[in-house]
Amino acid sequence: GLRIRPLPKMRKLGLFIFDNVEDIRDATIEIRQRGIVPNLLEFMDKTILKAVSNYLGGEFLDYPNGYVLLAEIDGDYEKEIEENFSVLFDTIIQKNPIFHKIAKNAQERERLILARKANLPALSRLQPTCCVEDCTIQISDFAEIVNKIEKIPEDINAENLQVAIICHMEGNLHPTFLFNENYDKDIKDFEKAIDYLYREIIIPAGGTLTGEHGIGKIKTPYLELEHGSEVVDLMRQIKELFDPNMILNPGIGKGDTRLLNKSGSKRHLKNLPE
Repeated sequence: GLRIRPLPKMRKLGLFIFDNVEDIRDATIEIRQRGIVPNLLEFMDKTILKAVSNYLGGEFLDYPNGYVLLAEIDGDYEKEIEENFSVLFDTIIQKNPIFHKIAKNAQERERLILARKANLPALSRLQPTCCVEDCTIQISDFAEIVNKIEKIPEDINAENLQVAIICHMEGNLHPTFLFNENYDKDIKDFEKAIDYLYREIIIPAGGTLTGEHGIGKIKTPYLELEHGSEVVDLMRQIKELFDPNMILNPGIGKGDTRLLNKSGSKRHLKNLPE
């Protein structure tokens, strides 16, 4: 039967800021090796921290800018949480973060976790259009890939394009592209950035096109690049069994034989409530 896990009774959260991503990668790998299983281990890049600090104000404005690792342990027994958090804390501190703050109570925890919850509203202030991508990599490749993604605007000569990066630290990346969809050049630069992301960075590194969001209009053209023509052909055969007239989600995802119409291929997020 279905077993429901009750909500944990207690949590302990820490926010750590680093001046590089290599130390965050190493800390994450060592946390796994030491058998600690955080209920939350999240990465945010410099662009996000700066945007969030300006959005939330208060003490966040005093934090040094850098790369953020949010780490939390939960459970039902205080002794067990303290022991596990102590191992997690020591592992991270050995990597020399430039700043850290540990929540002392539920109120401080809620304030710190806002740094993660507010990232999309904060980013929406930077540009009118915000596209959140979704891909998965090996965590050992995390630092190299983040460094490459940060350079995408420079590498494709897209002066108005910005990129921000969120990552669930099992390896599920969310590169987020910020631009203005009202300008044709911005749209073209965004499309070039997506192509560069998957063709030049994610797929060559052995990554996958999606970790949790699935395959939609933007990523359908890259299915064959990841899986090969034989596998995609098998997807199409399965699709035809259930949807012989191709009326379900036309032109999108695994199995549709029709080419995508470029119009309407954008996804955007704007005018988020503050």
